Amino acid sequence: KRYNKEMINILRETTLKLKELSGVDPLLNIPNRRRLFEQLKLDIERRRRHHLPLTIAMIDVDNFKKINDKYGHHMGDEVLKNTVKILSKYTRKSDALGRLGGDEFVIIMVGNNINQAKVVCEKLCRIVQKHRHPKVGSVNISIGVAELTDNNSEETLLLKADKALYRAKAKGGNRVEG
Repeated sequence: KRYNKEMINILRETTLKLKELSGVDPLLNIPNRRRLFEQLKLDIERRRRHHLPLTIAMIDVDNFKKINDKYGHHMGDEVLKNTVKILSKYTRKSDALGRLGGDEFVIIMVGNNINQAKVVCEKLCRIVQKHRHPKVGSVNISIGVAELTDNNSEETLLLKADKALYRAKAKGGNRVEG
Protein backbone atom coordinates (compact mmCIF):
# COMPACT_ATOMS: atom_id res chain seq x y z
CA LYS A 1 0.00 0.00 0.00
CA ARG A 2 2.76 2.44 0.90
CA TYR A 3 4.46 1.91 -2.46
CA ASN A 4 1.18 2.61 -4.23
CA LYS A 5 0.63 5.84 -2.28
CA GLU A 6 4.15 7.01 -3.09
CA MET A 7 3.66 6.23 -6.77
CA ILE A 8 0.32 8.02 -6.81
CA ASN A 9 1.90 11.11 -5.22
CA ILE A 10 4.76 11.05 -7.74
CA LEU A 11 2.28 10.73 -10.60
CA ARG A 12 0.20 13.64 -9.24
CA GLU A 13 3.27 15.85 -8.89
CA THR A 14 4.50 14.91 -12.36
CA THR A 15 1.09 15.56 -13.89
CA LEU A 16 0.90 18.99 -12.24
CA LYS A 17 4.40 19.86 -13.43
CA LEU A 18 3.61 18.76 -17.00
CA LYS A 19 0.39 20.77 -16.99
CA GLU A 20 2.31 23.82 -15.75
CA LEU A 21 5.05 23.40 -18.36
CA SER A 22 2.58 22.90 -21.20
CA GLY A 23 1.33 26.44 -20.67
CA VAL A 24 4.73 28.16 -20.59
CA ASP A 25 6.79 29.32 -23.54
CA PRO A 26 10.12 27.47 -23.13
CA LEU A 27 12.28 30.27 -24.55
CA LEU A 28 10.75 33.22 -22.72
CA ASN A 29 9.27 31.62 -19.61
CA ILE A 30 5.96 33.45 -19.99
CA PRO A 31 2.50 32.03 -20.73
CA ASN A 32 2.17 30.57 -24.20
CA ARG A 33 -0.76 31.05 -26.58
CA ARG A 34 -2.85 28.31 -24.99
CA ARG A 35 -2.38 29.59 -21.44
CA LEU A 36 -2.90 33.18 -22.60
CA PHE A 37 -6.27 32.31 -24.16
CA GLU A 38 -7.30 30.46 -20.99
CA GLN A 39 -6.40 33.58 -18.99
CA LEU A 40 -8.32 35.81 -21.41
CA LYS A 41 -11.47 33.72 -20.96
CA LEU A 42 -11.14 33.95 -17.17
CA ASP A 43 -10.49 37.70 -17.29
CA ILE A 44 -13.48 38.30 -19.58
CA GLU A 45 -15.71 36.46 -17.10
CA ARG A 46 -14.22 38.47 -14.23
CA ARG A 47 -14.64 41.72 -16.17
CA ARG A 48 -18.30 41.02 -16.86
CA ARG A 49 -18.99 39.90 -13.28
CA HIS A 50 -17.37 42.99 -11.73
CA HIS A 51 -18.19 45.48 -14.52
CA LEU A 52 -14.55 46.35 -15.13
CA PRO A 53 -12.98 47.53 -18.37
CA LEU A 54 -10.76 45.00 -20.11
CA THR A 55 -8.28 45.90 -22.82
CA ILE A 56 -5.75 43.85 -24.71
CA ALA A 57 -2.58 45.02 -26.38
CA MET A 58 -1.22 42.98 -29.27
CA ILE A 59 2.50 43.64 -29.66
CA ASP A 60 4.84 42.89 -32.56
CA VAL A 61 8.59 43.49 -32.79
CA ASP A 62 9.16 45.68 -35.85
CA ASN A 63 11.35 44.21 -38.59
CA PHE A 64 12.07 41.09 -36.57
CA LYS A 65 12.72 38.96 -39.67
CA LYS A 66 15.49 41.38 -40.68
CA ILE A 67 17.08 40.96 -37.23
CA ASN A 68 17.06 37.16 -37.62
CA ASP A 69 18.36 37.37 -41.18
CA LYS A 70 21.16 39.82 -40.39
CA TYR A 71 22.28 38.64 -36.94
CA GLY A 72 21.01 35.05 -36.75
CA HIS A 73 18.24 33.37 -34.81
CA HIS A 74 20.28 33.23 -31.61
CA MET A 75 20.45 37.04 -31.56
CA GLY A 76 16.77 37.21 -32.47
CA ASP A 77 16.04 35.05 -29.42
CA GLU A 78 18.08 37.46 -27.27
CA VAL A 79 16.07 40.41 -28.62
CA LEU A 80 12.84 38.60 -27.70
CA LYS A 81 14.13 37.79 -24.21
CA ASN A 82 15.20 41.40 -23.60
CA THR A 83 11.92 42.75 -24.96
CA VAL A 84 9.93 40.44 -22.68
CA LYS A 85 12.02 41.55 -19.68
CA ILE A 86 11.16 45.16 -20.47
CA LEU A 87 7.46 44.46 -21.05
CA SER A 88 7.29 42.44 -17.83
CA LYS A 89 9.04 45.13 -15.80
CA TYR A 90 6.75 47.92 -16.96
CA THR A 91 3.38 46.17 -16.78
CA ARG A 92 1.34 45.72 -13.63
CA LYS A 93 1.47 42.44 -11.77
CA SER A 94 -2.28 42.14 -12.40
CA ASP A 95 -1.72 42.28 -16.18
CA ALA A 96 -1.13 39.06 -18.09
CA LEU A 97 1.71 39.05 -20.63
CA GLY A 98 2.01 36.07 -22.94
CA ARG A 99 3.45 35.00 -26.26
CA LEU A 100 1.11 34.49 -29.18
CA GLY A 101 3.92 33.09 -31.28
CA GLY A 102 7.02 34.25 -33.11
CA ASP A 103 7.60 37.88 -32.18
CA GLU A 104 4.00 38.61 -31.19
CA PHE A 105 2.82 39.11 -27.63
CA VAL A 106 -0.40 40.05 -25.86
CA ILE A 107 -0.95 41.94 -22.63
CA ILE A 108 -4.37 41.53 -20.99
CA MET A 109 -5.22 44.58 -18.88
CA VAL A 110 -8.24 44.20 -16.61
CA GLY A 111 -9.25 47.55 -15.16
CA ASN A 112 -7.81 49.68 -17.98
CA ASN A 113 -10.04 51.26 -20.60
CA ILE A 114 -8.67 51.80 -24.08
CA ASN A 115 -7.37 55.31 -23.37
CA GLN A 116 -5.50 54.16 -20.25
CA ALA A 117 -4.11 51.18 -22.17
CA LYS A 118 -2.88 53.42 -24.99
CA VAL A 119 -0.97 55.57 -22.50
CA VAL A 120 0.66 52.46 -21.02
CA CYS A 121 1.50 51.10 -24.47
CA GLU A 122 2.98 54.37 -25.71
CA LYS A 123 5.26 54.31 -22.67
CA LEU A 124 6.22 50.70 -23.49
CA CYS A 125 7.11 51.70 -27.06
CA ARG A 126 9.40 54.46 -25.80
CA ILE A 127 11.09 52.27 -23.19
CA VAL A 128 11.69 49.41 -25.63
CA GLN A 129 13.11 51.83 -28.21
CA LYS A 130 15.53 53.36 -25.66
CA HIS A 131 16.98 49.96 -24.75
CA ARG A 132 20.14 49.00 -26.63
CA HIS A 133 20.46 45.32 -27.48
CA PRO A 134 23.98 43.93 -27.87
CA LYS A 135 24.99 43.99 -31.56
CA VAL A 136 21.46 44.85 -32.73
CA GLY A 137 21.06 48.25 -31.08
CA SER A 138 17.62 49.81 -30.79
CA VAL A 139 14.48 47.78 -31.49
CA ASN A 140 10.97 49.10 -32.01
CA ILE A 141 7.58 47.57 -31.30
CA SER A 142 4.14 48.23 -32.74
CA ILE A 143 1.03 47.77 -30.62
CA GLY A 144 -2.65 47.34 -31.46
CA VAL A 145 -5.07 48.02 -28.59
CA ALA A 146 -8.71 46.95 -28.28
CA GLU A 147 -11.24 47.18 -25.47
CA LEU A 148 -13.84 44.54 -24.75
CA THR A 149 -17.42 45.70 -25.13
CA ASP A 150 -20.52 43.86 -23.95
CA ASN A 151 -21.24 42.48 -27.41
CA ASN A 152 -17.65 41.34 -28.14
CA SER A 153 -16.47 37.78 -27.97
CA GLU A 154 -12.87 36.94 -27.20
CA GLU A 155 -12.34 36.26 -30.93
CA THR A 156 -13.76 39.68 -31.87
CA LEU A 157 -11.56 41.37 -29.29
CA LEU A 158 -8.44 39.67 -30.65
CA LEU A 159 -9.43 40.52 -34.22
CA LYS A 160 -9.89 44.20 -33.29
CA ALA A 161 -6.45 44.28 -31.64
CA ASP A 162 -4.90 42.51 -34.63
CA LYS A 163 -6.41 45.05 -37.06
CA ALA A 164 -5.13 47.91 -34.87
CA LEU A 165 -1.68 46.29 -34.87
CA TYR A 166 -1.69 46.13 -38.68
CA ARG A 167 -2.63 49.82 -38.81
CA ALA A 168 0.34 50.61 -36.56
CA LYS A 169 2.66 48.58 -38.80
CA ALA A 170 1.21 50.21 -41.96
CA LYS A 171 1.96 53.65 -40.51
CA GLY A 172 5.64 52.78 -40.16
CA GLY A 173 5.68 50.91 -36.85
CA ASN A 174 6.96 52.05 -33.47
CA ARG A 175 3.49 53.28 -32.53
CA VAL A 176 0.22 52.42 -30.86
CA GLU A 177 -3.11 52.21 -32.66
CA GLY A 178 -6.50 51.43 -31.20
